[in-house]
Amino acid sequence: MKTSVLNIYSRIDRLEQFSRADDVEVHCVPERKKENVIATATVSANTTGCSFAEADITHCTRIAKMNSHCSRPRPISVSFSTPRLSDGLLAATISFDTKRKSSKDELDTGHT
Repeated sequence: MKTSVLNIYSRIDRLEQFSRADDVEVHCVPERKKENVIATATVSANTTGCSFAEADITHCTRIAKMNSHCSRPRPISVSFSTPRLSDGLLAATISFDTKRKSSKDELDTGHT
């Protein structure tokens, strides 16, 4: 019975990881009243040189904080229609940051 439970937990873990393959979390984006998080994600991506249509985003929302006392803004979760789009955004962000001369010039909200 223990082996069966461990196998089930392992399978659930793999399925959860697979279901998140299309997702990207964007942290430290200031929150605004009546914000459009899809537009925010799109503008941020365009800054890195990665472009996609709003139709490529299947779901985009701010997610709850793990610690409600933390002063950082809530992260934005972006779900794309394919893993290729999320991988492209991550690659473009890494490329954008590596082209900068110092870590102080990495991608932030001042670039948008």
